Amino acid sequence: MRWIQRFCNVSVMVMALLTIFAASHAHAQLKTSTGFFYPTNSYWDGSYIGWLQTNGGNGQYHLAIDFKENYGTPVVAIADGEVVAETFQYVSGQDEGGALVVKHQLSDGSYFTALYGHISLIKRQGETVKAGEQIGTITNCWTQWGNLTHLHFEIHPNPSVIWTPAYTWSTSDLKGCVDPLAFMNNNTPASQTPPQPEEPSISFQGQIDDTFIGEGYQWVEQNKPNLLSQGSDYQYADIIGYNSWDYFNIRGMNIGIRDGKLTVDIRTDYTPGIVPGTQNARTDYGDLFLSLNGWTPDSEVWEYVFDTSVGKLYDIRNAQDHILYSDDVYGERYNTQSYRHGQEVEIDPTNLVAIADGTTSKTNGLYSMTFDITKLGLLSDFSLAFHWTMGCANDVIEGMVSAPEPSTMLLLSSGLLGVLAFRNKLLKQRC
Repeated sequence: MRWIQRFCNVSVMVMALLTIFAASHAHAQLKTSTGFFYPTNSYWDGSYIGWLQTNGGNGQYHLAIDFKENYGTPVVAIADGEVVAETFQYVSGQDEGGALVVKHQLSDGSYFTALYGHISLIKRQGETVKAGEQIGTITNCWTQWGNLTHLHFEIHPNPSVIWTPAYTWSTSDLKGCVDPLAFMNNNTPASQTPPQPEEPSISFQGQIDDTFIGEGYQWVEQNKPNLLSQGSDYQYADIIGYNSWDYFNIRGMNIGIRDGKLTVDIRTDYTPGIVPGTQNARTDYGDLFLSLNGWTPDSEVWEYVFDTSVGKLYDIRNAQDHILYSDDVYGERYNTQSYRHGQEVEIDPTNLVAIADGTTSKTNGLYSMTFDITKLGLLSDFSLAFHWTMGCANDVIEGMVSAPEPSTMLLLSSGLLGVLAFRNKLLKQRC
């Protein structure tokens, strides 16, 4: 049985080395020889449109390089900087994600801006970023050729240049853009401190904010579901508008899960005092409904609800006939079986016992809520619906978000623990 002990010892050593290797490479990122990080941690391979290439632009010249990447690929800052502009809809009226513009500094003290397009946003305007820090993820980019997921990456040597067209008709009019690869290979970033790697954790960090598509629909028939274009993570989204309300939109949504808490950030174009159409504009928010068991738009059955007015999470699995109501749109009451898409919906908490507390905050166009979901048990493959309305304008998002798989580091650590347990079991048997 000595060979078993030797085998186990070797296995432990191999797994330990693999774990150390994974830990040392978990945050390894590609850089140029001058010190810039590659924004998607990969070299440009020429498979998507390059600098001043004309394929894809109807004969126009491309003012960026496109890094071909899979959906969900992290996008990082090429250097230290500050986010100076953001949008949740990079291409107006299209499901092509959002974009960030970050101001970076060179070693000579001068500044430039870089545009990261077709991404879901993690960082926000006004926030600082570290070199190599994740600022977004690759999201859907639906075009006439299909879902071409990629990063559109521009560099503007003049820091006052923010938004530019993606193409130009003439190489003598580059709109303030330069070849991004040549720029990074011929310049040196200012001294920078990469972000410290996070400690491995069992916590999840899910994220979704594929841009809500729509520049303002006006619907005569209320309740009508608006099926979004293929590739959207939102199942339904209604805008019911009247007169000057018809352009009022939700601009984007972020969902994060960490340390057992779920955080939802909703961004709208709402700004107090300048919303037209009424002298007494007010904002009403519906509640957040969750399901862990394969919710679909047809089933319309929810298991949990976060009451945004009091910051409480309720379990309604045994209260499917509990009354829900939509007071702003119809003034009628619905139960969970008869709810239809397109109304603000709230829970009547009478006789319900809260299982967790949470918080909500409203700041102009940003509405955030955070609550503990550890008592829900499962933390993956749950669907989320957020019901929101303002006066007689109604905006609804319903969609699906899944927690990602644990990191390679966690898997290898688990494997190492498994080998250790196996080894101990064999040694005990031998004894």
